[in-house]
Amino acid sequence: MVYNPTHTVNRIWARSNQATRCFKGLVNYEKTYEWYIGQMIESMIEQTAMDAELRLMLLDTFMPINDGQEKIYTAKQMQSILDCGEGKRKELRQKGEGKKFPFRLKELMDCIELKKKFPDVICGAQIFQHKCRKERLKIPFLFHTGETLLDTGGTSDLKNSNLYDAVALSSKRIGHGFSLMKHPELIKRCIRTKGDPGICIELCPTSNELLHLCRNVKEHPYPELLAAGIPCTVNTDNPNLYGNSMSHEFYQVMVGSQRMSVHSWRQLALWSFKYSCLDEKDKREGKRILMKDWEEFCGGVVEQFDHLFDVEGNTVNETLVKELYRLP
Repeated sequence: MVYNPTHTVNRIWARSNQATRCFKGLVNYEKTYEWYIGQMIESMIEQTAMDAELRLMLLDTFMPINDGQEKIYTAKQMQSILDCGEGKRKELRQKGEGKKFPFRLKELMDCIELKKKFPDVICGAQIFQHKCRKERLKIPFLFHTGETLLDTGGTSDLKNSNLYDAVALSSKRIGHGFSLMKHPELIKRCIRTKGDPGICIELCPTSNELLHLCRNVKEHPYPELLAAGIPCTVNTDNPNLYGNSMSHEFYQVMVGSQRMSVHSWRQLALWSFKYSCLDEKDKREGKRILMKDWEEFCGGVVEQFDHLFDVEGNTVNETLVKELYRLP
């Protein structure tokens, strides 16, 4: 139904909002919420995600408990996320599989009080920096903006864009940033240089396609973002609604541009650590695990497929190569 010719961008967004409201009603109860968190963790482990920074996992100010007689507020919801994540980490460590999920879940939301109570779990918020300083809290800006075609708030003024606010406030990351390439001056502020980390763009190619920002991944602006020197990470957006996964998103990015290679995959993965909210110790440990697995992966590829090519990299067996491209 997404690709019905009568579905304009606005119509697609309306359907997406409708589906989101429906989903919220389904899981906004204590027992189903805990089940949902558990399933989410299992899905991330299956996709070999070592760390997760989640947007809007707290679905409402409160939710009913199982018998419907009382309410659970945001702090208890956050504790449920924390307990589910820690329980799974403990289970994996007991099996000797701790590296499958070595770090933690983090929630990105608008709440200083939860940051005080859960300093290691809340990692980003859309709140005033002076208030953070007053409370002696360090919460980086992680703005969700630029997920649009027009990106001018319905006016003809090109500066009427939340992207300007995100850049002016030195956001650590920008969610989507699809329309960033329309703003040359903002691009300059996002570029990574030797003395400036720039601003990282959270790519969500499947979501952008399904919401009709582009017809397919080959029209997505991420090759231009990377070519400009802007750091990017690969992400899922609404995987519960769109049926996407991190593996599929990386596949989308790979096939979307001929410029991409397995080395590009590696760089995108490394940037996911660099621009995460992990502390420096965990970043180093994450990079160590990643590079160890990367070397094993590359070694396996060479061992399994080296016979297909000669010493100069020319194809030896066309039939085998075609079969290789059919592999899942």
